[in-house]
Amino acid sequence: MKQFAALALILMAFTFGANAQCTPDPNITTPGFYPSGDSLPCVERGVVYDTTIQVKNFTTIDPADFGVPNFPPITISWIRIDNISGLPAGLTYSCTPSSCQFNAGANGCVNITGTTTAPVGSYELIIEATVSALGQEFAGTSDLLGFQFFLNVIDSGAPCPAPLVEVINGPLFACPGSPAQILLDIDTGGGVAPFTYAWSPATGLSDPNIANPVASVTAATTYTVTVTDANGYEFTTSALVDIDNTPAPVADFNFVITGGNSVEFTDLSSNGNSVSWNFGNGNTSSAVNPSQVFDSITDYTVTMVVRNNCGTDTVEKTLSITSITDVKGRDLTVSVFPNPTKGIFSVTLNGTTANQINVLVYDMQGRLVKTGNLQNNGSTMTSIIDLAGNGNGIYIVKVISGTQTSTHKLVVQ
Repeated sequence: MKQFAALALILMAFTFGANAQCTPDPNITTPGFYPSGDSLPCVERGVVYDTTIQVKNFTTIDPADFGVPNFPPITISWIRIDNISGLPAGLTYSCTPSSCQFNAGANGCVNITGTTTAPVGSYELIIEATVSALGQEFAGTSDLLGFQFFLNVIDSGAPCPAPLVEVINGPLFACPGSPAQILLDIDTGGGVAPFTYAWSPATGLSDPNIANPVASVTAATTYTVTVTDANGYEFTTSALVDIDNTPAPVADFNFVITGGNSVEFTDLSSNGNSVSWNFGNGNTSSAVNPSQVFDSITDYTVTMVVRNNCGTDTVEKTLSITSITDVKGRDLTVSVFPNPTKGIFSVTLNGTTANQINVLVYDMQGRLVKTGNLQNNGSTMTSIIDLAGNGNGIYIVKVISGTQTSTHKLVVQ
């Protein structure tokens, strides 16, 4: 009898081992893992579990995924699964091929089997792998590359959690005459693929029975989607597709050359919610009213791009730099007070040995509207300037002391 029982155990072990093998699916042509990491069937406590993850290996890897930008894709030789951590107690994995080493572009699979009595809950699986490329081997984990896998342990006979649905590309809006793309991020929470989708109302949708229909709307519309998994469990959520009636942006700006090669730019655009500048000297900015110091006597093409939700507009203007100001001007200690002002303000300076100091005030059209001459008496110097008769706006105050200059933006209210 004992011999018979031993033989039965051996046969059961052999049978279980045979069932633990998986067969790669040759019809999978896109690299990745199937099903997705959040679509694995639930694990019932005390019940034999047997599921397969299909693998289509990559042929190249993007160094940017490893924190190395601006580097071309690298051809790989193989990827080997070294371990899967986080499995509920009692579950193990095996691969086809048995080495768990998948050549570049090859199909393979991973089989997870066993019986668990682990506590009910969600278990994140971390695949630890080695990548062979460029004649070297590199270690990594699935979570660092953006792949996440979860197993949900449930009590025997309990249903898998219903799939969860979240609309992620908000705010959802359509510009007049343009479609809005509705995209879903499906967190199944233990739901089992395949999933079905039912959007309502169907009006304006390219297909109400897919995950990401295109919605063409002429008025604000709330769409409701019901997602059903293979077990018949459902989850419903809604998405508002609104109309953005903001007028198209109009780009415009002006500039003032304040110190030979120092330029102040002012944004005159309308209907924009963001702006970007290219100064033609290799420098860029996203500031609304930037300034720039140019280092060559030449012409520069300055490009301004203004954007809103429904479009962009671009304008280019040419500025000519005809002289270069001594950069030592930044050492001049100048204060302009008060700023903003009602019109009257003081210019106070020190730290210069020049006999004559000039104060020049420009408006934003580049016109010289005020001048002043200060004589050096060996101590801090102050000049009172009145712009009350020149109107409200932004002015540029330029102080020149010998080869030194200091430029300040002044607001008159």
